[in-house]
Amino acid sequence: MSRTVWFFADGERAGGPVTWDALLAAARRGEVTPKGRVWTPAVDGWVPARDVPWLFGTSDATLAPTDVAEGGLAVPPPLKGTIFARSRPASPVKRLGLVPAAPWHRALALAIDLVVLFVLTLAIGGSFLWALQRAGLNGPEVEQSDIFGLAAVVLLLLYPVATESYWGASLGKRILKCQVVDAFGETPFATRIVIRSLVRGLGVLGLLVSGATIADGGIRSANVAWFVGTVPVFVFSAVSMWLRDRRALHDLAGGTWVVRRR
Repeated sequence: MSRTVWFFADGERAGGPVTWDALLAAARRGEVTPKGRVWTPAVDGWVPARDVPWLFGTSDATLAPTDVAEGGLAVPPPLKGTIFARSRPASPVKRLGLVPAAPWHRALALAIDLVVLFVLTLAIGGSFLWALQRAGLNGPEVEQSDIFGLAAVVLLLLYPVATESYWGASLGKRILKCQVVDAFGETPFATRIVIRSLVRGLGVLGLLVSGATIADGGIRSANVAWFVGTVPVFVFSAVSMWLRDRRALHDLAGGTWVVRRR
């Protein structure tokens, strides 16, 4: 029997390590189709299953699968895909052996990020107010609270998009050695980051607005919608982070996972 090991992913099905004979049997059963992808330590990355000689009846002897040395079993590289990909493997926590970030890691990372956002808001809002004063546009119609509020909202949405798209993690997550990944174990595409940032940013903003109004003397009628619409988001996220794969609501919306880096 061949000593070559193979991994495969096709739609919701994913498996490995299996031998070449087992991979052939899976192809005959329809568990692996030409639209799927396979990997073996003999190649650099995942390849379309239709390109593997002999798997679906081709007979190019020069490209026949070859054995690898004993002990050649390795962890497969992350599957590449797009947000529109039809083929989606199962949770990377199970497939790739990743470790979900603990709730306290995520809470502490959020606290660090909020401090960073506060400092950036003061810096950018203050710079904008200074520019208005220099231009003579700081009349009574310009409210400082509106300037800083606008800066906070913009940063709350753009900060995670910029950091998580570039680093795969915000500053708080990097400090705590956490990483945002997609179903393939890779840094998510910007579209996924934008979705998770909008859901999370809306919830954080709503909770801050609700907290500020309570501290200011109670919830006004104008803020009831904020309070009612955002508190359930935080409650659901807090509960879900203790469940399977520890995914918050914005992770479920964006199709992402937060894991610990090794």
